[in-house]
Amino acid sequence: MLKRFTLFFAVITLLLGIFFYKVRGNETRIVKEQLMLSEMTHIKVQERLLTSFFISHLADVEIISKLHELKNFAVTENSYSLHSLQLDFLAFFNKKGDYDKIRFLDKNGIEKICVNLKDGKPLLVPKRDLQDKHNRYYFQNIKQLKPGKIYPSPLDLNIENHEIERPFKPTLRIGVPIFDQYADFSGALVVNYLAASMLRAFRDNGRDSAGGLSLLNHAGFWLSAENLDDEWGFMVAGHRAANFGQRFPAAWKKIIAGGNGQFDDDAGIFTFSTFSPKNLMRGGTSGSYGYKAAGFKVDKIPVSYPWKIVSMITAAQLQGILAQKLKGKETLWRGFFGLLFLLSGSLLWIFLQSRQKERDQQERIVEINASLETKIEARTRELNESNKKLSTIIKTTSQGFIMVDGKARVTEINPAMLVMIGRSQEEVMGRSWFDLIGDDNRELLREKLTIRGRGISEEYEMKIPRPDGSLCSCRFSATPLLNSANKVEGSFALVSDIGEQLEFQQNLEKAKFAAERNSAAKTLFLSSMSHEFRTPMNSILGFAQLLDDETSLSQKQKDFVEKILVSGDHLKKLIDDILDLARIEAGGAEINIVNVDLCTTMHELIAIIKPLAEEREIDFLAEEPETLYQVKVDPLRLQQIILNLLSNAIKYNRIGGRVEVSCDKINDRQLRLHIVDDGPGFLRINSLFSLNRLIV
Repeated sequence: MLKRFTLFFAVITLLLGIFFYKVRGNETRIVKEQLMLSEMTHIKVQERLLTSFFISHLADVEIISKLHELKNFAVTENSYSLHSLQLDFLAFFNKKGDYDKIRFLDKNGIEKICVNLKDGKPLLVPKRDLQDKHNRYYFQNIKQLKPGKIYPSPLDLNIENHEIERPFKPTLRIGVPIFDQYADFSGALVVNYLAASMLRAFRDNGRDSAGGLSLLNHAGFWLSAENLDDEWGFMVAGHRAANFGQRFPAAWKKIIAGGNGQFDDDAGIFTFSTFSPKNLMRGGTSGSYGYKAAGFKVDKIPVSYPWKIVSMITAAQLQGILAQKLKGKETLWRGFFGLLFLLSGSLLWIFLQSRQKERDQQERIVEINASLETKIEARTRELNESNKKLSTIIKTTSQGFIMVDGKARVTEINPAMLVMIGRSQEEVMGRSWFDLIGDDNRELLREKLTIRGRGISEEYEMKIPRPDGSLCSCRFSATPLLNSANKVEGSFALVSDIGEQLEFQQNLEKAKFAAERNSAAKTLFLSSMSHEFRTPMNSILGFAQLLDDETSLSQKQKDFVEKILVSGDHLKKLIDDILDLARIEAGGAEINIVNVDLCTTMHELIAIIKPLAEEREIDFLAEEPETLYQVKVDPLRLQQIILNLLSNAIKYNRIGGRVEVSCDKINDRQLRLHIVDDGPGFLRINSLFSLNRLIV
């Protein structure tokens, strides 16, 4: 009995020992998986953190690079653009707080404008302190870029006057090449982003990581580490020069070979991810976090300096974590062998609990995968809807649209374009555009496609023959079509039918020609009429002068003759005015400025107009000035102006009305002539100047 009990007890004890050994291993694995999943989450959070910082500051730099004054100064270096640009740079600093320096370097690498952050305030660097940066690696890299590219430098410590600036300033330089209108390199915009806040946020976010998070550059040196002495070993003397690869060579080979992942070996558990600006642009590791939404084009960053975000839990740390997590269960396992029967129930409970945790973990993973698949499907639907909307716009727009590949074969054309050229889609799709535009346009198209191959957009006009023999006058707004490698693989164009516009311009030219011809005829008529008036007018003035010389006339008769002479002379001048009008239209009018006695002129004109005032019983009052005024005017034009004003004051006055004439001095250079009447005024002022009357 004792032997059987002992044997039974031994078997039970062995089975329970094996069972609990497996349960303990399963618990250890679950804790380890949870730990690894937690570390992967920390890595993703850090990755999003870096992405948000990077997106924000790339957008800032691109906005500055598009300033009109920056491009103008890069080409002309004029003082106005310099001053405006300096103000723009200072305003940028006042608005943004994470930048240390912004500067413009000319094409030789010489600083032309530099604004530094000093004691928390932006200061413009004096011209004498501007430096030569042509040998700095970032300038050389920016200089090699093509238009539209952005250069992010490696993250390192800022250097001033060949020495590392202290306290340390982790700096990321973001540069944009500036080109003139001929696409020649004119200089570089370089903005120094102070990465201290980004690294500080990186450290703060990583405090909850079990193993601690490190940020490594592409060579494996620490940019952020738990031990500050490990940081910047590739630059700072006295800091540890060893990099991650030298300390953990086997792990570094796996990390450098992959984009992101997780593995464990004898050294511990390693979780890593790659943060690359270029992958960010392509929608790679971090592309789902919204960089494309910022409005940037793919491959705008030509150079990539990837960073590695690494979490390492050493073997010793792992054992400590497992011991802490499993501490309560170890006590239960030790007591089980003393309480055989109680241990069986406890063992079952622990086993079931372990299995439930495993199932919960698996369900969580399944839920996460399902959520990711749902997001991917939603994003795919959004892209499909966006493509459908674009296709609808192209098909329904009133403007023509055409796309050709690198061999000028038509790959896309909308209904509006088909209507313009009078063809069906079956006639056009897949055919060479050269075969559809007529022989006269082929050389022009070949020239335009060559320009498109150089990545240049432009507008041009072309008359395309339709099958019915008519011509369609088209204006093309053509743009090169780039692939993901930024290479030209075709072109597309928006096309407008400008036939009606050209017809309108032709009609306008005809109308202009007819108007000029009528104007010339009118000028000839005025010139002829003036000469015909002059002959009888000269006779009238001649006889009046003979009467004026006659001694037998009474004084009243002499006054009448004097008025005939003055009025006749004025009429002669009006005839001369008609000739002047002809000269004005012919571009040959002359103004004769001389000294004129204003009082004498007024007496002569009042003598002419006074009989008209007496006829209408109008009280005509002229105030004599205290001083004789001499003015510099054209006497003929002055007489015309005053006579017209006096005539209007009488003709449009009421019977028995009143007209007052006076003159006063405004200043040493100006006089004011007052002609005031108490007539009813005009209901429609434009009627006074109808029939081309000479009113000045």
